[in-house]
Amino acid sequence: MMSLMSLQGVFQGAGKQRVIGIGFLTFGLVGVTLSIYGPALLAFQDSFGIGQSAAGLVVSAHFLGAFTAIVCSGLIVSHFGYRRPMIIAASLLVIGATVVGLGFDWTMVLLGAGLIGLGMGFLDVSVNLLVVRSFEDGGAPAMNLLHTTFGVGAVAGPLLVAMFLPSFRPAFVFTAVAGAALLWFVWRLREPPAAPSPIRGLGGAWIRMFAFCLLFFFYVGVEVGIGSWEPVHLEPSFGSGRAAALTALYWGALTVGRLVCVPISALVSTRRLMLFSSGLGVLAILFAQYIVLAPYAYALVGFALAPIFPTALVWLEEVFPGRAEMLTPLVIATAMIAPIIISPLIGIVIETGSTKDIPTALGLLTGVLLMVVIWLRWSPRKLEIKG
Repeated sequence: MMSLMSLQGVFQGAGKQRVIGIGFLTFGLVGVTLSIYGPALLAFQDSFGIGQSAAGLVVSAHFLGAFTAIVCSGLIVSHFGYRRPMIIAASLLVIGATVVGLGFDWTMVLLGAGLIGLGMGFLDVSVNLLVVRSFEDGGAPAMNLLHTTFGVGAVAGPLLVAMFLPSFRPAFVFTAVAGAALLWFVWRLREPPAAPSPIRGLGGAWIRMFAFCLLFFFYVGVEVGIGSWEPVHLEPSFGSGRAAALTALYWGALTVGRLVCVPISALVSTRRLMLFSSGLGVLAILFAQYIVLAPYAYALVGFALAPIFPTALVWLEEVFPGRAEMLTPLVIATAMIAPIIISPLIGIVIETGSTKDIPTALGLLTGVLLMVVIWLRWSPRKLEIKG
């Protein structure tokens, strides 16, 4: 923990400011690339004369590339460092976005989406690791600040597509230009000192590591679950247009929550912040059972859970010091699997019941998240590894 007076000093220093610049662009582009495909699907269908299932392959191509890069990122960083692989990753992003933006063949578009995923997947993990290593005690404020740009990007992506519809191409060309700016920042990055070699294996702490994987799994399950299923829950009462607009309120609250937590995370330990955030999220989701209050309850959940993901990455480094480069790719890869598993399960809940059961399903997921945080908060210290 630190005082507010010392918070400003956390971000001082040429090396740190360079990491901040890379972080802002990276997380903003992660938000854009994750949110840009959905609004562009109809444009893909019209441009290439394909069906919905074929158009959906572009999302699969992106996530396949991202998952591959995330799984391999720890090994790549440990063998080749940060700067050179990040330059290659940023170049893949630029090439991929250009191919999608200018490609006149559907196979080329799929290839481009895969390259975007490869680049963004590696950059996502490597920048998170850089922030944890560069800011040390100020990691939580820095992570929450930088992750606000993810929300900004997630809001900007659909708006960017909407500006140029029925053509999807300008949005991806813009993404390529933004990627080129990121490449310039990465090119000027100085290679950080090599991290100390971690002790091989986790010993008895593998249970604690598994709990961290569950934490990230259920957090992303809740985050993406609300973003995906809130419109379905609200549509019968509010109409499709208003339901979509009210869902944007959730993403906006998530962004504001991370910004608010920048000074808070400087005053409160990661453990306490995680416990308070997940507990408030459970209380907030209860009010989503009442349809009149549901839009605001979902927004409050987004605000409450906002610091979970960035703060948990810092907590992971605190529990397993010097092992972030080995373990961060694992928890982020686990997080990416969550929507693939949880979204169909919520769909089954709706089919066997009704859309009124959506808050209950999301509430159960949030409750499990809280239980995992409680266990990690008070689990025996002997399950931690001393660096």
